[in-house]
Amino acid sequence: VILGDGYQAWQLSKYRQDAQRFIAQLLSTPPFSRYRHAINVWGVESPSRESGVDEPRKGIFRDTALSMSFNTFGSSRYLMTTDNKAVRDIAANAPYDVLYIMSNTSRYGGGGIYNLYASFVADNEYDEYIFIHEFGHSFGGLGDEYFTSSVVYNDMYPKGVEPWEPNITAQRRRGAVKWRRLIDPATPVPTPGKDARYSAAVGLFEGAGYAAKGLFRPAADCKMFDKGQKPFCPVCADAIAAIIERYLFW
Repeated sequence: VILGDGYQAWQLSKYRQDAQRFIAQLLSTPPFSRYRHAINVWGVESPSRESGVDEPRKGIFRDTALSMSFNTFGSSRYLMTTDNKAVRDIAANAPYDVLYIMSNTSRYGGGGIYNLYASFVADNEYDEYIFIHEFGHSFGGLGDEYFTSSVVYNDMYPKGVEPWEPNITAQRRRGAVKWRRLIDPATPVPTPGKDARYSAAVGLFEGAGYAAKGLFRPAADCKMFDKGQKPFCPVCADAIAAIIERYLFW
């Protein structure tokens, strides 16, 4: 189900148009596209008294249905709400397994927490990327693979503890890597990130989970690594497909 926040009553036609655009994006993105026949998406109209969302560091506060706010967890671009009761009361108007919150703003931001919900913005140049990337977190349980961006999660993964996410590992040995079955025997492990021969390969690329050293990701590039129109790497796509199939075959 896709809920909208910061859409006034006169903007509900925009909410519907925005939702339809993002639904089309979801159903055309692998691996979701392979299961489009089994995916149903609902929308619940929830008009807000004011347009937009809260931006506390700018002194901007809006009266909205879901109280979405930037600066969550101290991060300027993290966009979430703590009003879980309002979210669940509104979402309860439709059957759903997973939840999206779409905010009527052009500022870059979003968020995704596994098994809780994903949030995204409707009018940013990267909005379609944010929409899919954050769903990778909330639905697929995928971790962030980037390590050069300034975030507030320094040392999020303790040394000596293997990350639980399926696309991040601290293991350096081929036989211990979570996605070892997808690594070609001819691909070196760890895999040199600047070698063009492995640009499309599944391997063990150093730099992931906000750390340049000590953590590894499956591919040189991926939707969980960097912005733009790019696919999920095979490891991330497999992790998402496995969850979709749990819903299909339970």
